[in-house]
Amino acid sequence: MSNDSVVGCCALINHPEKDCHELAKMAVSPKAQGQHVGLQLGRALIAYAREHGVRRIFLEGNTRMAPSIHLYRKLGFREIPLDGHTYERCDILMEMIL
Repeated sequence: MSNDSVVGCCALINHPEKDCHELAKMAVSPKAQGQHVGLQLGRALIAYAREHGVRRIFLEGNTRMAPSIHLYRKLGFREIPLDGHTYERCDILMEMIL
């Protein structure tokens, strides 16, 4: 991989009606997996959120994606009760209070 290759991405979606933001669309290129890119992306997203006054970040995930759930926990997200969900394939709801 060259230094100018895109190896990952993520999005922070504002939900003003809920006074929170959603961590969405986090992905790492298969060639870059296992190189802590997801951790770096997550840390950068959290730093950006703090700098911009975000108070709560949530995400919806699937427990079959164990490496991603482990990453979210490592970043400081905690599981909260799943009371309805936006995405059909999701079975876990996590949040981080900043």
